[in-house]
Amino acid sequence: MMGFIKKVVKIKLVIVGLLAFVWLAKKMHERCCYKEK
Repeated sequence: MMGFIKKVVKIKLVIVGLLAFVWLAKKMHERCCYKEK
């Protein structure tokens, strides 16, 4: 049972990490585009 919980936690961390990465990429992209205009 503990192994299953650890697996779920790991998956959640991966998803959160990916969402944070996408959000940061969008913010950086907006900043770059804003500077160019």
